[in-house]
Amino acid sequence: MVVSHFGVKTERGIKAELRLQHHPYDTESWGVLIREAQNTPLETSRVLCEKLVRRFPNAGRYWRLYIEQEVFRICSLFKLC
Repeated sequence: MVVSHFGVKTERGIKAELRLQHHPYDTESWGVLIREAQNTPLETSRVLCEKLVRRFPNAGRYWRLYIEQEVFRICSLFKLC
């Protein structure tokens, strides 16, 4: 059994995660994981985003994805007030 570090549960997501172990710059695999992370808790998707921006520190679109996720979280907190 394969344990996912990013909370993915589909076969495609697990395959993408395994591919990244040998090909860490495979943007197609990262894309699969990003799409899958949208269906996971924010804490789990945060781990993915942090690894993604560490791997691609100059990729603005990945930073934007990470920031949008955090802004969504903050907005959700304000709605509780």
